Amino acid sequence: MHQQLGRWKIHYSHLREITIFNRGKVDPHTGKVESFTVCLECGSWIRQRSVQEEDEERAGYRSSSADHLYSCSARSDIESPHVQMVDLKVQLQGDAVEIEVPPEIVARNNFEGWVETFQQALKLGLQLEFYIGPREIESFVETFQEDGRERKTVVLYDTMPGGTGYLRKFFENLPQIAMRALHHLQNDTCATACYSCLKEFWNQHMHGLLNKQLVSHELEELALAKVNITPSEPQLLTGPSAT
Repeated sequence: MHQQLGRWKIHYSHLREITIFNRGKVDPHTGKVESFTVCLECGSWIRQRSVQEEDEERAGYRSSSADHLYSCSARSDIESPHVQMVDLKVQLQGDAVEIEVPPEIVARNNFEGWVETFQQALKLGLQLEFYIGPREIESFVETFQEDGRERKTVVLYDTMPGGTGYLRKFFENLPQIAMRALHHLQNDTCATACYSCLKEFWNQHMHGLLNKQLVSHELEELALAKVNITPSEPQLLTGPSAT
């Protein structure tokens, strides 16, 4: 199903095939992704080592086996081909809602802060309206090309395989949910974000980006829109890195 709320195009899919990739941890100082190193024989995660530690292992001054299972052949072979850098992937089938971000918003200089805050505000509205937990609905930003321009879509997906039904209610009642989030943010006394509104333990990596002032206009715009739902066909959905 899909609907048009003013300039916003929103799509809902039931039992959508969703693939999420985790390409590693983002270094907060350099912005570079630190990939996962895994032993493909024993399945153990191999922690990153400094150059000095690697030299000591090669010279025999330091054990290279601590991260492997006892029966693993790579315990005694620091150059083992079984130790490789990999991306982690999870596939699930559940409900998803896609919100196409208008091009004029994508072009903003502060788009990164806007889109992170927008996602958290929508999930806040869900939590307030349906009393769900902070990890029951997750989100990411999908990037694609259309007519030679880069477009962005905010994707909310149900973390419970098969779906819980919350995202269908979200899709059908988006103006009401946007209004709940807007009122909560307006009534909170913080200047940008706090643990009473947008911040939580699970989004610590984006605390510096969250600013409720960035999304108040868009939340009000969605809150005042009229729902007009049209049936549509489901499609395959592939998610980007979830770092």
